[in-house]
Amino acid sequence: MLLAARYVPASADMEVGGDWYDVVQLPNGQVGLAIGDVAGHGLRAASTMGQLRMGLRAYALEEPSPAKVVSRLDRLVSQLLVSEIVTLVYLVLDLESGIIQLANAGHPPPLVVGPGGQTSYLEDGLGSPLGCDDPKPVETSFRLVPGSTLLLFTDGLVEKRGVSIQEGLERLEMLAADCDQDIETFCEVILGSMVKGVISDDVALLAIRPLPLAGGLLLHVPAEPRVLAPLRQTLRRWLREIDAAPPVANDILIACGEVCANVIQHAYGAKEGLLEISLGLCDGTAEVTVRDQGCWRPSSGIHGGHGLPLIQELMESVEVDSGPDGTVVRMHRRLSNGNGSD
Repeated sequence: MLLAARYVPASADMEVGGDWYDVVQLPNGQVGLAIGDVAGHGLRAASTMGQLRMGLRAYALEEPSPAKVVSRLDRLVSQLLVSEIVTLVYLVLDLESGIIQLANAGHPPPLVVGPGGQTSYLEDGLGSPLGCDDPKPVETSFRLVPGSTLLLFTDGLVEKRGVSIQEGLERLEMLAADCDQDIETFCEVILGSMVKGVISDDVALLAIRPLPLAGGLLLHVPAEPRVLAPLRQTLRRWLREIDAAPPVANDILIACGEVCANVIQHAYGAKEGLLEISLGLCDGTAEVTVRDQGCWRPSSGIHGGHGLPLIQELMESVEVDSGPDGTVVRMHRRLSNGNGSD
């Protein structure tokens, strides 16, 4: 998944504002994405924004449902006795399926740009701004297909003096439909065209674009337990895209998980370190390589425990190379389908 974000403060003064965005890695491997707006500028708006951002991160780690997260933020705003209007969109993206669950508390609707340039606003699930004591937030879902772009933004992008917000939304939709550049350029073009001259309101935007994984893939992540869930999701999605049969995919998932878990547990001790995973497909064979830069203890993990025999049983070939610069584990398994069979 590709991410790009921009924040442009109002040019009328130097006070901080209340626009914000956030990306949260969730414990189950999914990703939480939020964008919000506390009306006004100055210390009060910035303070409210900071409390909301911290609250969202805490609630997102506890609640799998965007509607429940927004409901808890609604209560928080009520308890803070905030007088400003507070809006928010919070969504949860399942990277494996592309399914997004979304709750919108009075915020401009996210814009989806399809791979062919088709555009649509996600207007379902729109509720009242936070702190209005209205009924429980509504949750909706949709699938973001690879190659699509999802754009979250604050009203400063589309609302200008003398121009209706509807005109701004229509202009943004037209611009986005013609933007087929990489995601960073996409954001620059949108901002350069929509934001000109004196800026009376802060502007924040967050763009998300899932990518197909069927080709080669190289991942660098911290060697920490929290990365195992998102790694499994990424590997599961890659195996699905290369048409690995379910039994083969399951064996590869277990083998790769065993190696990664052993690296996290044994390679670095109390030190911080990196875990590198390379995924590839060659002549119907899945190739998985796991590298670390640590120093293994001889009696631990794949160097002396039950890990290596299990991995060898699940994969068709396993090579382990250890040295002073780290350990490399290379694994291969043929796919029992049209890409290759036993």
